[in-house]
Amino acid sequence: MTVAQERTLVHPVVAPVGDRFRYLDHYVYDALLEAIVQGRLAPGTRLVLDDLADQLKVSRTPIRDALRRLASEGLVHRSGRRGFTVVSLSREELAELYEVRLMCELFAVEYGIANATASLVDKMAMTADQGFRELRKGNSFAASLKDREFHQLVVSLGQNRKLTSLFEPLNIHIQTLRVRPAQEKLSNRRQHYQTEHAAIIEAIRAHDGAAASTLMAEHVRDIQRRVHRSLKDCDYSFQ
Repeated sequence: MTVAQERTLVHPVVAPVGDRFRYLDHYVYDALLEAIVQGRLAPGTRLVLDDLADQLKVSRTPIRDALRRLASEGLVHRSGRRGFTVVSLSREELAELYEVRLMCELFAVEYGIANATASLVDKMAMTADQGFRELRKGNSFAASLKDREFHQLVVSLGQNRKLTSLFEPLNIHIQTLRVRPAQEKLSNRRQHYQTEHAAIIEAIRAHDGAAASTLMAEHVRDIQRRVHRSLKDCDYSFQ
């Protein structure tokens, strides 16, 4: 090792900035996602990079990266040459999202029930429990993220990468609509969350594909009815 190399190692010129700055776009994404989920960025809101940069106190680059990710997930869409707008769904589009999501999950359960290892099912149970505890604390956003993770684990039974890549944007898009309505009593949401997830998990643990498929279909249909009712009650502006 030369003297110059040794000096560089002992006395670095630039200090490390840490992971937070390296993954700044992830922090911006989380902030924008939560604002969309909580309804602070309502459907139809135009997102201007300069305004967001000023509010978040960051440069335009991580905001642009975060918006591209949100666009790939269907939560915002391009508006003009440089802007984005928060997506507003029609009733038909909402119904179609649930139909495709249900097809993905039923396929994964039907064809992948044999892939339900003890460790995977335990992870499902742990994730569902974490989501329930977040919901019990009143943290709907954190509970929604755990619910998203739970359903991704169900789809992972299919061991099909194309299915997983198709499902993820559907899943997150639906989760945003589940959190926004505040009309449904929290106690009712907790009951549905705990009992329905627990029944699905036990059917998968028992490798009972028929029961798991039936329970999953009932679960998704029930969510769809409750979300649609809540959105109607809170005057969500369907296109």
